[in-house]
Amino acid sequence: MLRHCFLAIGAATLLGCATPQYHLPANAPNARINIKTAQSTWICNGSLPVHSLKADAEGYAIIPAGERLLIGTNYFASGYNVNYSCQPRSSFVPEPGQSYYLDFQIEAERCSALVYKEAPDRPVGLAFEASLAAGGGCPVQ
Repeated sequence: MLRHCFLAIGAATLLGCATPQYHLPANAPNARINIKTAQSTWICNGSLPVHSLKADAEGYAIIPAGERLLIGTNYFASGYNVNYSCQPRSSFVPEPGQSYYLDFQIEAERCSALVYKEAPDRPVGLAFEASLAAGGGCPVQ
């Protein structure tokens, strides 16, 4: 029971109870990103403070396109009297109309969030995203 309380508190903290959900402005260029692998995904850029993303029924979220965007996820797990959290992030420039895939991985106590371009013509359905770069910080609200 106590473990579940800590898990709920940790998840609420990482989700940022006050983080608004992103809504694309009308007629703005957009792309979409598959965020099924991430618990709590967020975006920001130089003019957009941190906003959470919500997936549709297919696992996609609509994101702004045409300028560098920082995307990340908050992860929290608890078990065996150990709490583990990470907030991996990366940045890329989404192209209008393009679909992307956010790959969230945990390996050897490290986590990463990488973005790939969806490419149905490729054997694995993904292609390298040439604009992918390290993540930085977000503007303060």
